Amino acid sequence: MAQLSLPLLAGLEILFYAGGIWHTWRSNPERKSGFLLTFLLGIPLLGRGLVLFQMLQGATQTATFWETYIALGTAIALWLLLVNFRRRNVLRASLPAWPWPLLVIGLAIFQPRLPAIIWERGLYILPSAALPAMGAFVGWLILGLIMSLFALSEARRIHQPMHRARFAYWGLILLLFALDGWMTFVWPTPGFHPVRAAMVWTVIYLFTHHRVRALREILRVILIYLSTILLIGILYLVTTVVTERLFSNRPNYNPLWSGSLIALGLALIFAPLLNQVQKVINRWLRAERPNVSRIVQLYSQNISHILEMQRLAQVAVALIMETVGLQHGFLFLVEKLNSDGITRYRLRAVRHPAERSIKPLELPENHPLTDFLLRGQPLLQYDVDFLPEFRELSSFEREWLQALQAEIYVPIFSKGNWIGLFAFGPHLNAQPFSEQDLALLTALAQQTAIALENAKLVEDLVRLNRELRQTTYALEKAQREVERLDRTRADFISIASHELRTPLTVIRSYVEMLLEKEDLDADVRTFLKSMHESTLRMHNILESMFAITQLTQHTSPLETEMVDIGMLVREAAEALAPRLAQRSQVLQIDLPALPFVPGDRTLLSKVFFQLIENGIKFTPDGGQLRVEAKLQRPTPDLPTGGVELSFSDTGVGVDPSQREAIFTKFYQSSDVERHSTSKVRFMGGGTGLGLALCKAVVDAHKGRIWVESPGYDEVHFPGSQFHVLLPLHPPSSGQTIRMGSALRQKYP
Repeated sequence: MAQLSLPLLAGLEILFYAGGIWHTWRSNPERKSGFLLTFLLGIPLLGRGLVLFQMLQGATQTATFWETYIALGTAIALWLLLVNFRRRNVLRASLPAWPWPLLVIGLAIFQPRLPAIIWERGLYILPSAALPAMGAFVGWLILGLIMSLFALSEARRIHQPMHRARFAYWGLILLLFALDGWMTFVWPTPGFHPVRAAMVWTVIYLFTHHRVRALREILRVILIYLSTILLIGILYLVTTVVTERLFSNRPNYNPLWSGSLIALGLALIFAPLLNQVQKVINRWLRAERPNVSRIVQLYSQNISHILEMQRLAQVAVALIMETVGLQHGFLFLVEKLNSDGITRYRLRAVRHPAERSIKPLELPENHPLTDFLLRGQPLLQYDVDFLPEFRELSSFEREWLQALQAEIYVPIFSKGNWIGLFAFGPHLNAQPFSEQDLALLTALAQQTAIALENAKLVEDLVRLNRELRQTTYALEKAQREVERLDRTRADFISIASHELRTPLTVIRSYVEMLLEKEDLDADVRTFLKSMHESTLRMHNILESMFAITQLTQHTSPLETEMVDIGMLVREAAEALAPRLAQRSQVLQIDLPALPFVPGDRTLLSKVFFQLIENGIKFTPDGGQLRVEAKLQRPTPDLPTGGVELSFSDTGVGVDPSQREAIFTKFYQSSDVERHSTSKVRFMGGGTGLGLALCKAVVDAHKGRIWVESPGYDEVHFPGSQFHVLLPLHPPSSGQTIRMGSALRQKYP
């Protein structure tokens, strides 16, 4: 039976190592690590096959020698893996390992030439056949010492808890390595090496999982379950003995039923007992588990009412640091930027002005850090140092992360959008982050999202208010500047019109005196008539400028009298009849009998003349013009009622955006290059004072002037309609309202 069991165990070990190779390549570690792991597994796999063959042949001594060679090969593979684990040059570090297999091979080659027994002293004999195995033992021992010293040296250099927890597995591996050496060289067991198998699978676990559970945590769980099982066993023994003593003498006693009842009772108390044992051992190891739901509730209550961003950052970071036991922490706002079709995420630290500032970091959308954090999972600095996807980080990004001295980065999401990031330092007790810590920090980050959104809204509102105040100040300043320029322009118009009127009047007078002479040459008379027309035109412009200035500055009172509106419209139409005939246009006047209105006859006459002239100028040849009027009932804005006149045309119309601008001084509705002094030309430009004078006159009469038009179009001619609303004078008691005559006439 023993001869069959040893080969069977060796065969199982072969299957064990073959499964390790399959798992290694399925887990897809780094290329170099995968090759070294295969090398580590291949040595005991091949060696175990040779040992099994020797055992089946009955060569037990040879099989024992092969065990030493397997141990040496395993030591070489472990040394290379340890060097690769610490990111050292494997080729250079492998130099101490290769002389030993060469020594073993050399001894095996020269061993037949040596005497059968090299040394003998009493019971101790050194045969030459054992020299290769002794060489393998020496190599194994020296490599074991080198690995131990190297591991101790590297352990002193590691300060990050996660790296230290991962490197702690090498202590377990070297311990299993030493036990495997004991079972190989001191107490040979050629049939099966469970310690070696445990060592190999520990190495596989270490290299195929980048986040490993801390050994302290594993030992804690093992201790909890072993203690619970031990207590259950003790209780089972005690209750069984007590039951036997109390009930064994009774006739109906059945040990099977009593054992079943005891087992059922122990099964019922297993879970509560396990919970109590866990609490005791956690307290003993100082590894108490916090109440996550209670912590999240208190945290949410403390930050939910904070709306100021800096205050939120201080309170949130301080609460988390105190709850989890962390050394330091930061809160970053994440702003999504889009420029040139590229999406970037900008990380801006929320810091008090008195604190050290942190330069913002911008990450592209396809950056490894962005890809990882957008998954919503916490990112450990250990991951950044270990995972291959982060090896291409720029020097600036690595320096930025190192300056934070953080161990974990927890993203904050709101409605699927990445809005913030927590960065925390290591634990105060220098322990690595556990799965419970990651779950707790993730839950706290989720609770922070709502408060952070509210604080961001308040921050944006404060920024908008600040910008609004700045804009308001700039607008007020610009308005003051416009008012100053408007006053300057008004002063210039007033001075210019006043200073030019006198010399222009003199020129006009002398020209008229010369025209009265009958003996003038015909050519001279023609020249004088042109001068006289130009002088009259300049005189009208100056009169308009002077009138606008006086009306807007209220320096000249109106010469108010009761005016017949219909008569003024007719006078303006008769004066413009020649222009209508020249342009083949028709002006239709349809005025009912209208009451007299209080006003300045001269100024109102200019208004009606200008509005009809404006319609003629911007209406194409053959177009239609129309003047109508109606009475307006009293309204809150017009308590005495009024007369509304409308001047319509079929011209180019007015752009809706320019309905107010056309009434400003010097406004030009068309291109300045099309300006013409002609009074008849279609769309010929003028001084830009006509409509401005109309508005000034109507405003001075407490009336209102406006324009209605579908739009501006030089092809389809939508037309326009100017409205003038003049208030009526309330009649005195016993006074009769004077009415004008109705006017229905067509010009020319």
